[in-house]
Amino acid sequence: MIVFFEGLDGSGKTTVSKRVAEMLRERGLTVCHTRAPGGTPAAERIRGLLMGDEKLHPDTILLLFSAAANEQKQFIEEQEKTCDVVVCDRWLFSTFAYQIAMGADQDLVMDMVEKVMFMPYDPRLAIFLDATPEMREQRIYDRGGDKDRFSAFPKFVRARLQDNYAAMLEAGWLSWHDAKYDAETVARNCESLVIGFRDAYSPFENLPDIAIPEQAPGQP
Repeated sequence: MIVFFEGLDGSGKTTVSKRVAEMLRERGLTVCHTRAPGGTPAAERIRGLLMGDEKLHPDTILLLFSAAANEQKQFIEEQEKTCDVVVCDRWLFSTFAYQIAMGADQDLVMDMVEKVMFMPYDPRLAIFLDATPEMREQRIYDRGGDKDRFSAFPKFVRARLQDNYAAMLEAGWLSWHDAKYDAETVARNCESLVIGFRDAYSPFENLPDIAIPEQAPGQP
């Protein structure tokens, strides 16, 4: 089983995903925790370039994410052979939301999503952690503020991100989860969701259709 944790910056994805992995291990399950982009030496090097301050064209950023995703896909497939659960901090859901918001070619984004994101993992669960703007801002402040190109966004890009995640929730790509509580409570609730999902999984054969929202005006 693979579990993806998604959400806007400051929603608690990294903290909660790591804690859920610990809780599942306490249940006696073999668990692998990884992140996107990253997870392999090559993907981590790509991550370093993506998270840097060098100016890159939106389509270049998308192609770099695609390369990192391909590396991580192979990694996840290997981990599934030996782990009961693979827990991933972000996946191509983020790429969809962020790259479209940043002005990448929508056809390129959808092509990558359809070829890479819809993987033969069975079962899989994508959890969207939803916290209030005030909570997200406080968490970003507590960790030292905006540190990369993906967290230092103007207001209109943040509006685009919210719209893009809302579209994925409506299309059924993601499962909404309330993250307005402390990290331990959210992790406990998510652990219960994961265990319940393992017992009641019903796969879909194709990635559900999605309507890409009209992006709020502005130039990233």
